[in-house]
Amino acid sequence: MNGSAVEAIVGYRAEEVIGVPFTHFATGAAAQAFDDEFFKLTETGGALHVEGEFVHQTGCSVYLSISAIALNDREGKFIGASGTAVDVSEIKTAEILLRQALAEQHAILNSATVGIAIVQDGEIVRANAELERMFGYAPGSAAGTSVEALCGVESSERWFATVTSAVSGQGMFDGDEICRRRDGSPFWCRVAVRVFDQSGGPNGTIWVLHDISDRKQKEQAIEHAALHDTLTDLPNRALLSDRLEQAIKQAARVKAKFGVLFVDLDRFKMVNDSIGHDGGDRLLRTVAERLRRRVRNSDTVARQGGDEFIVMLPELGAVADVERVAESLLGEIAKPIQIFGNDYVVTGSIGISLYPEHGTDAQSLLKNADAAMYHAKVLGKNTYRIFTEDLHQQASEDIRIENLLRLAIEREQLEVFYQPRIDLATGRVCGLEALARWRQSVLGWVDPCKFIPIAERAGLISRLGDWVLRRACKDLAYLSGLGHGDLRLSVNLSHCQLSEPGLVASVRSALQEFALDPRRLELELTETAIARDVEHAAEIMKGFEAAGISIAIDDFGTGYSSLSKLKCFPIRTLKIDRCFVDSLPHEEDDVAIVLAIIAMAKRLRIRVVAEGVETIDQRQFLIRHQCDEGQGYLFGRPMPLKETVNALAAARGNVKSVVVLNSKRRRIA
Repeated sequence: MNGSAVEAIVGYRAEEVIGVPFTHFATGAAAQAFDDEFFKLTETGGALHVEGEFVHQTGCSVYLSISAIALNDREGKFIGASGTAVDVSEIKTAEILLRQALAEQHAILNSATVGIAIVQDGEIVRANAELERMFGYAPGSAAGTSVEALCGVESSERWFATVTSAVSGQGMFDGDEICRRRDGSPFWCRVAVRVFDQSGGPNGTIWVLHDISDRKQKEQAIEHAALHDTLTDLPNRALLSDRLEQAIKQAARVKAKFGVLFVDLDRFKMVNDSIGHDGGDRLLRTVAERLRRRVRNSDTVARQGGDEFIVMLPELGAVADVERVAESLLGEIAKPIQIFGNDYVVTGSIGISLYPEHGTDAQSLLKNADAAMYHAKVLGKNTYRIFTEDLHQQASEDIRIENLLRLAIEREQLEVFYQPRIDLATGRVCGLEALARWRQSVLGWVDPCKFIPIAERAGLISRLGDWVLRRACKDLAYLSGLGHGDLRLSVNLSHCQLSEPGLVASVRSALQEFALDPRRLELELTETAIARDVEHAAEIMKGFEAAGISIAIDDFGTGYSSLSKLKCFPIRTLKIDRCFVDSLPHEEDDVAIVLAIIAMAKRLRIRVVAEGVETIDQRQFLIRHQCDEGQGYLFGRPMPLKETVNALAAARGNVKSVVVLNSKRRRIA
């Protein structure tokens, strides 16, 4: 609320009118008119315009012209109104004065600050100085001009007929019109027409015209802000919804199809955390502009929220057309973006739905495009997918699992299982890997390959990872009390956790809480997680090294890291992925890869762990070639804490047996 403007118009300070019904300051007729129009606004939306008499703080009357538009929430529910109140007392005063002494008041006409014209049979017989200035006429030259020609309204004949009809039937006309000055420049004008001749006929009229361009600009700015995203200036959800509804009606009428593309940026949260919110905002504005540039003027690019955008493509000729657009958008998004002097690269995942195949209403089209986008992310991101019914069923199931998982994490209903790591030279258990497991009351055991990716996409992995770490530290402290003080614990870190601020401090806090030596903890990272942001990953790893915590590279050989960079990282362990171990010792290519990894690790003084060891032949091969440790079903499946305690106790008395730790069959790997 503009305090100075309020005081200037009604004489009250802003704090005196906030919370007071506006009708409190109106006369009876004006209050009733305002109430009636405001009720319509709450029911049907749109806009209101009311003129009436209000009481100034001093007790005198002021005439206000009030315009407002409805404000709705995302569901379209009315939550308030925003508008302007303009003091039109001068217009009213001019009208009153003219009615009192029209013929003899030439001086009064020229003293008015609004344009006034006396019109007879459609021709101006007298015009005041302000009207001539407003429309760009020389002093005294407006008389004799057709009032229709003077106003210069588009489709002027039809408009003038409307004015004439209103004056004939009601004796008055009021409206906001875009008029044109003599030089052709447009401006908004408030036009008020009243009958003044004694007979009451329409031939003699008073025209009062007021330049309201400033007010209209403010109203348009308010309307634009209500329908556009403040960060990117793209259409927001409300405007998108309206355009979707219009596109559906048009497509249904002409039996056409159109496309809806749901665009979601990949890894935006990680980039946003690394460059800050200001940098993230710049990135979003750049992506928004790129999307806007790559589509037609008839297309719509809207911001759905966060890092999500919607592109609507009306009048599609074929499905191939929308696919070409999707490929073009992906290429545009993936171009480097310079922020604060550095280049950053993000990619996008796009889901596509088509009208009418995938929905005949806006909600269905958006929901199905979202499901297709979700599948594009599952397939590795930086790609697009067109909706199918199978995707819908899969997305629904994933959403169900996500909701159940969120609840399970909050209630600590997951479990931590432990899989032993064996020193191949001695046959002793030298460590345990902590693995999250989930037995849901309805679904039963949920495969980690299912719920871990869902946790990552839903932003739950950091909470889950932190809980697993603390529970594993607690269990290791318990095992130490049973005499297993030499066991090492390995815990997996997701790439999402790497981007979390305070990660090193959080891990150190867990160790301190359970009085554990940091040298007993090893954190496992995949090559892919490191490759996402090598510099940041190196910084985090150095922080762990300074704290005495070991780092292992998990699934080594399946990612995209450069072998030359390994020496730059404080890595103590390489875990050979099971895909290379499966065919040992018979597949020559896998034999060559495993031997190369072992040889390289030995040169760099890094321990080597082989994952997925399931046969005696594999074990013997690894021992023969000096692999340090083995992990797999041959030595033991992942087990809950109680079975781990029993297996460790049994293993103490039978060091060489590979059967002891695997004596109990488990249903979950």
